[in-house]
Amino acid sequence: MLDLLFLSVPFTDSTTPPAAPAVISGVAKANGFSSNFIDWNIEILKSEKPVLKAFREFSITNRVIDKQLLIDKTNKLIHKIKKKSPKFVGISVFTYNCLPATKLLCLALRVYCPEVKIILGGQGLANNGINSQYSWGEEALTQNLCDYWVKSEGEKAIVAILNGEHNSNLFNTNVWTQIDNLDEIPYPNYNDYNFDDYEKSIPVTASRGCVRQCTFCDIHEHWKKFVYRDGVSVATEMIYQASRLGINNFAFTDSLLNGSMKAYRDFVTTLADYNRQAEAGKKITWSSQFIFRPIGHMTDQDWKLTADAGAVSLSIGVESFSEEIRDHMKKKFSNKDIIENLEIMQKYGLTCTFLMIVGYVTETEKHIQETKKMIEKLKPFANNTITSIQYGSTLGILPGTPLARMYGDEIIPGDQENDWVNITTGSTLEKRLQWIEELKKHAIKHGFTVKRDSTHQSLLERNKALA
Repeated sequence: MLDLLFLSVPFTDSTTPPAAPAVISGVAKANGFSSNFIDWNIEILKSEKPVLKAFREFSITNRVIDKQLLIDKTNKLIHKIKKKSPKFVGISVFTYNCLPATKLLCLALRVYCPEVKIILGGQGLANNGINSQYSWGEEALTQNLCDYWVKSEGEKAIVAILNGEHNSNLFNTNVWTQIDNLDEIPYPNYNDYNFDDYEKSIPVTASRGCVRQCTFCDIHEHWKKFVYRDGVSVATEMIYQASRLGINNFAFTDSLLNGSMKAYRDFVTTLADYNRQAEAGKKITWSSQFIFRPIGHMTDQDWKLTADAGAVSLSIGVESFSEEIRDHMKKKFSNKDIIENLEIMQKYGLTCTFLMIVGYVTETEKHIQETKKMIEKLKPFANNTITSIQYGSTLGILPGTPLARMYGDEIIPGDQENDWVNITTGSTLEKRLQWIEELKKHAIKHGFTVKRDSTHQSLLERNKALA
């Protein structure tokens, strides 16, 4: 009998390998337990169009357009689960868009596998940001749809559950204790992954939390401390996994990779040394979220080592090209810093994606015009150093964030975190959607490739049209 079967569930519109199952499997294996993994999400993503459409609508809008199809696919998964005969089924609820499929699966497990204990975990259990005090796990436990739910980090909780501890404070509670030493966690175990199903990359984690205190973000509210691994240890893990799996490309899960410059320098120095000696075709490459620092805080040598260490794409949370808006966000870098960092990156052939937010709480038409002017200044970097500018959905005001506390009296909330009105500035969802379209067209006009979170953006527009 299998101790633990771990599942990733729809719907996450991503073809990169998920990190959590391998991490939990590594922990289980290190503590003497057997585990296996089924990625139901990637199976649905690779299905024919009617299946993909049905699960997308079910997950994002909670609308059932083909009931029998959903039932048939769930029953097929249940058949696979029964063949593996697990004691525990762990469900990774990656985002709140995974909740509908999770509820459906829990109901099916209770009917067809009543002997199996169900464990729920993942940030998707909280549908109002990761710092929300509401958890669907708590509700599911009350409704007997699960036996355990875990808030945030699950490495210690899974061991307690598999060991049969019933009174642990590591699960079935909103209170959780952050792991201080990430280097004590065993290497992730990817034995059950079929990497042919994914983009060829391996997830790796070097830190949790963030060194910034951005007003719109709940990461620093959730992880009270920024904790990070030894840089040499991270590089050593990557070298080990590359030699074992034959995949040399890695994707970091961190909110930012260069939070500790000491650890970062140790990391890039170690990997740069490895890459200089590696055979052709075996040099390690990687991508990560990253922060711009004031010029001089990250030196020319740091950038050179970053290139030598194999960086192929950095996702940088610029958020706004208006310095006034960025200062209010507490981003801590200027437009001059952006340009000077880009010039050094260009010198060493490094590329990045700019992650942007439109419709900040204090944003007005003046700031949109400032943004357009900065886009024009950045034209020399279009489609070379800046490979794309990515606009997500408009600003969402998450409960528990500094923004929610600062502007509680000025904000009229709507049905979704993005649908709000600032009664002082007159900012509305319609206006913010208009700004996104304007900025997208302006960036394209000046040679930039523009990406958008099309799933959530179209949902917002559709809901507004129906209102």
